[in-house]
Amino acid sequence: MMCVVMISFAGCRKVVITTGETPELLFSVGEEECTMDEALIYLNTLKNEYTDLYGIDLWQMSDSAFEVDGNLSASSDAAAVSSDAVSYEEDLMKYIKEKTMYRLQHIYCMYLMAKEQGITLSESRLNAISGAAEEYVASLTDEDKAVVSLSVSDVEGYYEKYAYASAVFDSVTGEVDIEISDDVARVVEAQVIYTDDADKLSTISSLLQSGSDFATVASSYSSLSYITTYVARGDLSENLEEALFALAQGEVSDCITTDDGYYFVYCVNVMDEERTEANREKILEEAYEEAFDEKYDEFVKSLSFSINTEVWDNITLDDLTMETTNFFDTYNNYMTN
Repeated sequence: MMCVVMISFAGCRKVVITTGETPELLFSVGEEECTMDEALIYLNTLKNEYTDLYGIDLWQMSDSAFEVDGNLSASSDAAAVSSDAVSYEEDLMKYIKEKTMYRLQHIYCMYLMAKEQGITLSESRLNAISGAAEEYVASLTDEDKAVVSLSVSDVEGYYEKYAYASAVFDSVTGEVDIEISDDVARVVEAQVIYTDDADKLSTISSLLQSGSDFATVASSYSSLSYITTYVARGDLSENLEEALFALAQGEVSDCITTDDGYYFVYCVNVMDEERTEANREKILEEAYEEAFDEKYDEFVKSLSFSINTEVWDNITLDDLTMETTNFFDTYNNYMTN
């Protein structure tokens, strides 16, 4: 018997949780349906991304937790470790499934948004998608094929939705005219002295006023583990930021009192150009995302979601054995060539 519950989900409305539907269907958004094969591709890709990122197989850590000097331990301590390992595995599985579901639903919503706006893909992009799909399917091992059953046309459909999602983001943000000034974006190279000992203040001030090298004074009196740092707007408390950004290059501040102690700052470089440009790009990206999210959030309010929770809840580590990690790499290679 099907159980239907209306809830709020992922910022969208009209969400239906269902059980007992066709196992191959994971969820639907409007008239679009996401299959388990597509979800397993995303799940395995995300799992392998984490494995590559950290240089270890996070999904095998629970097995190693049972071993003591190469042997399985039968002690009560091992039982506790076993419990911790199971908890770790469950938490990690829950996290990666939540992130995958969010990513997939986001792509499907953006795909529908692109269709509503009449966005189309160029012939050259469609050809690139076909080439990427053929290469990806050809890369699957026999073990991979035991997990998912994919045709080239299946993967073309996955890649097309991803391409439409990118296209609608570019379309919306392309209408946004934003300029970030140097003063807003600039990153200052600074040296810092910090202490929470008021008795040290007069000594530090005297040394700095007499022309002592700032870094030398910092190495002797600062409680920080570093001396030089790079600071963008918003990185520091308001009074610290105001004092630092008002300094000329080579200038040292007076003592700055904050809730946690006392600071002296020295402006080494009033604007580090490379870091300033990187920060400008970061600020622009955040502004574009904010502009897109405003229109996206309004669009998804009208969408209906149906989620097959039974099949999603039953996914285990046994479903995450695909070795290929190049799903998005293959797509990106074809899109940039």
